[in-house]
Amino acid sequence: MRHRHVAAAAALALFFAGCAELLRVEAPVAPPPEFPEGYYQQALKAGKPVYRIDSAQSLIVIEVRRGGSLARLGHDHVVASHEVTGYIAPGEGRADLYVALARMQIDEPALRSEAGFDTQPTESTSREPAPTC
Repeated sequence: MRHRHVAAAAALALFFAGCAELLRVEAPVAPPPEFPEGYYQQALKAGKPVYRIDSAQSLIVIEVRRGGSLARLGHDHVVASHEVTGYIAPGEGRADLYVALARMQIDEPALRSEAGFDTQPTESTSREPAPTC
């Protein structure tokens, strides 16, 4: 019987440890030094078409859908960034984008509606910082 109590306590501890909230750090506004901006500068010098992403006009939206055997216990999310930067070189078949993950927004009502998600998660499931589970 004691063995079952220890196993149950360990399972509960692992469950709650998996749902711990992430510590948020301030995300840098600019891409990191290893961002391949030089590649696009060289392509421009070679006369190849290069487009810079206009972050004021750009939006990246990721739909995160529940799935698997526990899908009935979860809900879908929309994760978005309004601060994407980067370049596109269509002739090279290349694009590099930078999105600060810590600045992404979760479950904006208008984006959930556009994605066809008919419910809004409760405040506890969509607040910042997002839980890891």
